[in-house]
Amino acid sequence: MRRAKIIASIAMAILLCQTASGTSVSWVMGQSPPASWTITPQNPSSSSVIAFQGPLEQPSYGNSCVAQIALGGTPQVTVSTLNRTVTLWFQGPAPTICPLIWQPVCGLEGTFGPLSDGKWTFHCPVLGIEIPFTVGGGKVIYVDRSATGPSPNGSTWYRAFRNIQDALAAAAAGDEIRIADGTYRPDQGGGQTLGDRRASFDIPDGVALRGGYAGYGAANPDARNVATYPTIFSGDLNGDDLWGILNRDDNSYHVVMVNGSARLDGLTIANGHANGPYPHHAGGGILIQAGDPLIVNCTIRGNTAVFGGGIAALGGSPYIANTKLSGNRALLYGGAMYNHDSDTTLATCLLTGNSAGSNGAGGGSAVCNMGSSAGMTLTNCTLADNTGPWPSEYVLYNFSYGGGLMPSETMSIHNSIVYNDGGASLIWSDDPSKVGASHSIIQGGWSGAGNLNVDPRFVNRGLWSIEGQWIDFDSDYRLQSTSQGINHGSNALIPADRADVDGDGNSSENHPLDLAGQNRIQGSQVDAGAYEGATTTPGPVWQELRTFEITFDVPTGVTGLVTLNGAYSHQIETNFVAELKLDVVATSAAGGTWTVWFDPDPGHVGPGNTSVSWRVRGENVNVGALTPGALDVTVAEVTISVRPAP
Repeated sequence: MRRAKIIASIAMAILLCQTASGTSVSWVMGQSPPASWTITPQNPSSSSVIAFQGPLEQPSYGNSCVAQIALGGTPQVTVSTLNRTVTLWFQGPAPTICPLIWQPVCGLEGTFGPLSDGKWTFHCPVLGIEIPFTVGGGKVIYVDRSATGPSPNGSTWYRAFRNIQDALAAAAAGDEIRIADGTYRPDQGGGQTLGDRRASFDIPDGVALRGGYAGYGAANPDARNVATYPTIFSGDLNGDDLWGILNRDDNSYHVVMVNGSARLDGLTIANGHANGPYPHHAGGGILIQAGDPLIVNCTIRGNTAVFGGGIAALGGSPYIANTKLSGNRALLYGGAMYNHDSDTTLATCLLTGNSAGSNGAGGGSAVCNMGSSAGMTLTNCTLADNTGPWPSEYVLYNFSYGGGLMPSETMSIHNSIVYNDGGASLIWSDDPSKVGASHSIIQGGWSGAGNLNVDPRFVNRGLWSIEGQWIDFDSDYRLQSTSQGINHGSNALIPADRADVDGDGNSSENHPLDLAGQNRIQGSQVDAGAYEGATTTPGPVWQELRTFEITFDVPTGVTGLVTLNGAYSHQIETNFVAELKLDVVATSAAGGTWTVWFDPDPGHVGPGNTSVSWRVRGENVNVGALTPGALDVTVAEVTISVRPAP
């Protein structure tokens, strides 16, 4: 009987730890390893097949056999439904002798799932990986102040919740809340008291909020455009804010609070006023106290606080991408953002018109990085026209405290612009060696590879009124064509697209878009700052837009003259109304008579993206002049040129 009990226990353990869903794992071939370990999608549903990918202990191994010796065996993936873990491990014994074959491997990739709802962890003890993630039912909850359906339950745009708080109360990890245009206040909805300054939108862990939808009554309620259909979260509870900072004492302390892995996408967060006792003194727009939230495609403006007018991160690892922080104010530190003992990343962000400090105290009109374990990375960001207490007016403030402890925080600045109006340095650190910068334009200069102390030449800057109000209605912080910031960044320093800003499900690729939604690299190198590319319209002469190589695999046993044909399609983007033309030239010894034409003719294109298709034909191409069996031989080049339409 005792033996039967033991067998039953073992059988149960096997049942609970076996692979409960389809799994696969394979080597990533080549010598260019993935940038980091990722799983996609980031917020999977209970029906999702989840992909993973990442690098090995060293950049590459000569072949998979050598990698197995180093790692201990053949890679396997096991799903434990008991512990809710997905384990990548290596099953021995490992080989002892490997063939002398050069087939390098540089990483591992695979899939698992679907998994049941809840919190899970993907880990690999050998490689030291641990990635927590949440699987949710993935239901969509709708919010629209203009909806008219009875018994609002968030199930459709017609029966959408009228208030954000009601949607948050109904949401669970993995859910997505879609919000139509309109202004939403945190003191409205079930369980709220009108005028309560402590009211905030407290976002549950694992929930995504996406604004910018057309909503109920539109021909396509799911149409999404953040600029056309602005979704505003406002802390102006009474709707009575006046010019500047007047009538703010009745505003919400924090418009939004985040303590988990939530996603804020396509929202405007405005008019918070954190001037109360702890913790209501920090983060007028957003207060982050834990977790790793994603803040994407947002505008954070017109918020005030003692610390961190726009955002205060008092813990966690926030990732903020393609976001504007403008016109925020801190009475002491961090006009746009106060980062205290948090590990924060800003990628492709614009910080303008923020202010911090008063009467000579405080600092960091854009960012204050403070605490014994604080860290901040800014990549492809533009920090311009922020102001602090005279005479220092530091834009970036890096400080550690705590007795005799050496500062352990770091601030890294890459491919960015830090500029006001020329003159003194805008960066202060109690230990300058803790601030690293490269390939950036920094007023006053800073040591580091590729840094410049020059005017970045913005198209049109905002301005401060006599009353100290930031005015940026027609500001444009893109770079003029004469800017030294064009092609000044380093492509190697572009971060991974952790927030998946282009929505393609690939969070391991390089950050693909600038702040205007254009391709991040348009020249030989990424530009410095949040925007890519010059904005000037070319003159009346034709200018080359792009050249394509027409390649050909040379057959064996064929000589004489042949005809080659090809058809291609591309996206063309201009910021003006343009006309296009095609030219083709033969580039090989095979010669030939080449023609190229649009099919169909696109006519005038732009501004914006246009899909164009074209065909190319080479007649009397002498393949006998080429090496038989040669691959990818360039036999012609096609150039697309552009000029303003007449």
